[in-house]
Amino acid sequence: MTEQPLTPTERRNEKNRTWAFLEAVQAPTPAAAAPLEGTILDRPTATELRKLTGYNGDTRLYRMTPPYHGNKHVIVSAAVAYGNPETYLFPADASGEVTDWTELPGSLKGHLDHTAALEAAGYQVVTR
Repeated sequence: MTEQPLTPTERRNEKNRTWAFLEAVQAPTPAAAAPLEGTILDRPTATELRKLTGYNGDTRLYRMTPPYHGNKHVIVSAAVAYGNPETYLFPADASGEVTDWTELPGSLKGHLDHTAALEAAGYQVVTR
């Protein structure tokens, strides 16, 4: 008896089971644990929505898919504070208002780089 080829749905389900197994046996790093939760086939994405004014330095609003530490949006601020470069991630609402000034994991000292900070948080940057 010959084995029948898998249907597209069966192939996708098989991939999902494989990724779920790999995620279960691989110990995630603390910064990557939250954004990878629930993601099977694609890397989490941070979509740049717009530049923001009224903040020090280069500040932009991003939509996080899946949400990062429960936040659908984050603000990334790359600025020089007290003579030191830093790029910080903060929880925000969809309008670009910071909802909590406690910096999120992925924030970097010594760098002015949105992409590096978001990648440190486990996200791939997407521009529109």
